[in-house]
Amino acid sequence: MTLRAVYLVFFTSISTVIHAQDKYWIEFTHKGTEFNPYEYFDIKAIERRVCQGIDLHDSTDYPVNSSFLDSISARCEVIYASRWLNAAYVIASKEVIEDLKTFGFVKNVIKSESELLLASLPYNFSDDDDIEKLQTLARRQISLM
Repeated sequence: MTLRAVYLVFFTSISTVIHAQDKYWIEFTHKGTEFNPYEYFDIKAIERRVCQGIDLHDSTDYPVNSSFLDSISARCEVIYASRWLNAAYVIASKEVIEDLKTFGFVKNVIKSESELLLASLPYNFSDDDDIEKLQTLARRQISLM
C-alpha cells in the first residue's frame, strides 16, 4: 500500500469518526420523470437496443429523478445514483438519514455494510491452490457488490 493510500484510509476513517457518518443506499418510490431515449442515449446505443430487441422505453433505463437527488444532496453527500436500482449511495449522519426517511419519495434506507479491500494481490497464480485463493477472493468481492 502506498503512503498516499495509507493517508487516504487514515483521514477517511478519522473523518467518519469525527462526523459520525456512514454510507447508505436510499431507495426511491418511483422514477417520476419524463424520459426520451432519443435525447438520453447515443445513436449507437439505440441501434444496439433495436438490433437486440430491447425496449427503448424500459423504465429501468429512466434516470433517477433529479429533484429527488437535489433534495437529498442538499442534506448529505451523494456518492452515486443508480438508475437501475432507482437509488442513491450517500454518506450521511444518522440524524440526516432519519430526516430523509420522512421524505415522500424515499422508499427505503439501507446502511451499507461494505469494507475497504485492496484490489491487488501479491500472488502469482500457478497451481490449483492459488486458483482456489483467487476464487475465494472473487466470491468475497462479488458478495460486497
